[in-house]
Parts: sequence; structure tokens; C-alpha cells
Amino acid sequence: MQQKHGEECIPVFSDHTSRIISSIPLTRSLFMDAYSKGKWNLSSVPCPPCFEGTHLLKAPESYNEASRIKAVDLYMNVEQWKDSGIFSDIIHKSIKKFQCSGASISLVDEKHQIVKYQHSLGFKEWPRKLSIDAHAILSTGFFIILDASKEWRLENNPLVRGVPNIKFYLGIPLVAPSGAVIGIFAIFDVFPRQDFEERYVAVLQRTATEIMEILNTPVRKELQSEIKNEPLVRRLGRATSQGFSINSNLVFEKDGSGTPYSQNVNFRLSKHDLDEETKESDKLWKALASIGNSKLAAAFLSKLISDRYGFNFVYIMEIRVSEPYQIASELFPAENKVDAETYRFVGDLRRTGDETIRTRVLGSYGMPTENLKFDPSVHFKSFVSEFGIFYKSHENGIRFKSGICLPFFRYNPKLVRRKPYFANSRFRSHKSIDLYLRSGGFLIAAFNEKERNFFENNINGVFDDVSVLRKIYMSN
Repeated sequence: MQQKHGEECIPVFSDHTSRIISSIPLTRSLFMDAYSKGKWNLSSVPCPPCFEGTHLLKAPESYNEASRIKAVDLYMNVEQWKDSGIFSDIIHKSIKKFQCSGASISLVDEKHQIVKYQHSLGFKEWPRKLSIDAHAILSTGFFIILDASKEWRLENNPLVRGVPNIKFYLGIPLVAPSGAVIGIFAIFDVFPRQDFEERYVAVLQRTATEIMEILNTPVRKELQSEIKNEPLVRRLGRATSQGFSINSNLVFEKDGSGTPYSQNVNFRLSKHDLDEETKESDKLWKALASIGNSKLAAAFLSKLISDRYGFNFVYIMEIRVSEPYQIASELFPAENKVDAETYRFVGDLRRTGDETIRTRVLGSYGMPTENLKFDPSVHFKSFVSEFGIFYKSHENGIRFKSGICLPFFRYNPKLVRRKPYFANSRFRSHKSIDLYLRSGGFLIAAFNEKERNFFENNINGVFDDVSVLRKIYMSN
């Protein structure tokens, strides 16, 4: 990368031969970002080194929290919740079938778990930062813990250490038609379990689906009494304790006394309970949201990060990547593009050339970017890395000697036909078709004129700050 001043070219970054690029390791903020994306089942997650010694993990917000909260608001006070008979029957039939001490149907809003119906949970509202359901809404398909007292994320949770003494827990997401997870249907027990059969998880998933069907069905007053006779509440037969076995990704747990109880109730957090990190994030959110323009907000944030963490040059960049591939024509659907992450035959793709990389600076601070020629290889290496890269150079005459480059938002990658497909065109048989894998997203790069070691708190701080920009201007 060089800076141009008339006829003079001043080297800004080292060339390929004199720089050192290494991978950024997993940090707390990077782990929580991946945890929040809702792309994986989170039942069994080993404790990473960056969380060593942790005995209680506060679940992060959903990656697409703003759109999720909009969906929660739509369901929070719908008329269907007033039909206590059908929801209470679901709770009690589930407890009986699976021989557990309690069950609940809850929504998870911005700050709280709001319990709509429950048995043996003992409260109507619980802070989200201490909610097991807050983990479950981030887990694909289900969230199952066999023994919470031995789970690093939950063992010091007050719901585990005290009433209701949860040891075994199984939560099933309540999914709106938009795909947003609004809450959890859960069963739990005061005793841990050795295993749990996958087919029983499927039964509870069907129940959660039918709960959403009830919530999505308009209720006419004259039919309210009939709703109580829905087949749903009769589908759960008597439970058996025989034949339980753990399968694939399943993990479960819950503990307790096994006796009914009624715990007090509406646990609320005051403003004084918010940690300093949350307060700083709220301030930054308000500042960036008030700007109302992504480019101006990116420039503002670049200056803030430069001042806060001591960088000489900071910029936020969009990157677009196009990679050429071929695949057998019978393996690609009669569509112009498909989601690459869910494409079944990704292993059959054949690379046919080099990638094309395009970049644009969204905002920067420290030096003008108009006359800079950016080396795409640095940004591409950061973009395709798991968490980002460190940059170092010992070369004399180079302006920047050290830095970091972090990807903080990625578009969903698409496989796109090179030649468009038309449904009404005459069919032509080809052995293979040409495709482009198109991906992209946003990076933040921060550099220093002197050699510098970067510590985990530097990376966490930069990533947390730029994630606020992502939540406001990119994710939604």
C-alpha cells in the first residue's frame, strides 16, 4: 500500500516479502460473537482457553437481535395467551410424559425471560443475563444439558445452585414464521440424567411447533372453548423411564428437590446492576445511532478507536469476493443462485481460477484514504481467516510497523450462475456449468507506526466497539 503526493510515493505497508502475517487467536469477544449467531447446536460446547475458570456464562444477544426483538413484541401480548387451559395442559402433559419436575413456556425480550406458563419454575420474570433460556434461543434445534451442575456455562447459575435447582434441562426454540426465535418451551428436572433419547427431543420439537401454530391462529371468541380440546394436549402419552440413550450432539441436565414450590417472583435489575461494559456499550450505541449515516458513523468510530486504543490509522472497509467454480449440471438446481452454506454438493465444486477482490473504505481516521492503493491480499487473508490477522513489519522506511485486521460482519455467501438460467428457454444439455462463489462483508483495520504487541483486551475492545456499528447499520 502506498500514499501518493504528486509524483512521490511513500510506502505505507510492507510488500509480500517483508511482512509477517499471523492469525489472531480466539478471544472472549470473538467466541461470544460466534456463539450468538444461531448457526450451531450449543448443547455441548467445551470451555475455550479464554474462558478458563469461568463457572457462569452470560448468554450474548442474538446476532440479529433487533429483528428478533421485533418478532418478540408481536407475540408478547397476543390474545391466545389468555387461554390458560390449553397451555397448562401442554405443561402438565409434558411433565408427566418425561417424568420431570417442571416445564415452562417463555418469551425472551431485550432484558428479561418473560414466563407465560410454568410449573415448578417459581417466577414470572427473570433477568436475561441469568436465564438458561437465553442460551437456548441461540442453539439450533434444541438446547439440552444433562447435568447443569457440571456445565461450565451454568454451574454457578442461581437457577442451578438454588431453587428451582435445575440439573437436567431441555429447551426447544419457539420459532416465528420469519425464522426469529422468540422464546423457549422447556422441561427441566431437579435430578441430572445420564442420557436422553433423540426421538423424545423430536416429540418436544413437534409440541413447540404446535405452540407456535396456536399463537399464529386467529382466535374467535366463540371458538375459545374449543381450542382447549386441540389434539396437541392429547399427543403426549404416559412417559417411560426405559431405553434412554444419548445421541450425537445431545447434552442435558437439571437438579432439584422434586417437590412443588413457589419462589418469589419478579426479579428485576436496576440501572445500578448494569456493569460498566454494558453502560459504555449503551453510550456508544446512542452516539452511533444518532448519526444516522453508516459512512459518518464509521468515521466517528474510527476516530474513537484510534483515541481509545492508541492506533495511528484506523479504517472500516467493505470487501467483496468473487471466486470462479464449476460443477456438474445435474447437481445444481434450476435457479440462478443458491445459499452456499446450505448447498448439499459443495464438496463437488471445482475451482477454476483466482478470486476477484473489490474493496471500499466506509470510514477512516489518521490519514486520508483517497490516494491510498490498498493491497487486497492483506484484507482477503483477514476476511477468510477465522478471527482476523496480526500484521508486523521490521522493514525500514515503511510507515506502519504493526496492526490488526478483523472481519466483523459477513454476508451470506451465494453460488451464482455465470450465465443466467431462464425457465422458458430451450433446454441445453451441458456436462458442467460455470458458477461464482460470491461473498463479502466488513473489516476493521487498525495500525501503528511503531512495533506493538496486541493483547486480548485490545482485540476484545476493538471488536466489541465495531460490533455496535454492525448491529445498528449492517445486521438489520
